[in-house]
Amino acid sequence: MMSSLQPQSIKISKMHRNSSLGMRSFACGGCSKTYKSYPALYLHIKRKHGGVKPPNTITMKSLDSPTEGPTPTGRPHKVK
Repeated sequence: MMSSLQPQSIKISKMHRNSSLGMRSFACGGCSKTYKSYPALYLHIKRKHGGVKPPNTITMKSLDSPTEGPTPTGRPHKVK
């Protein structure tokens, strides 16, 4: 039986989105706080601003994600 404690050399490190680069691409326009994800900004606006999005709020996707349309999922279409 394998132990649940594994040596450090066997553990697989997970790369966290935006955390390694410190990118904060979501900003509240009311109080200038910045966040790494849209859900974090959404909760801030809901709790601190009564659910009303202040003007100049930045809700852009991070730079490493595609900006044109949704990401295609599922089976690729055949090209005619």
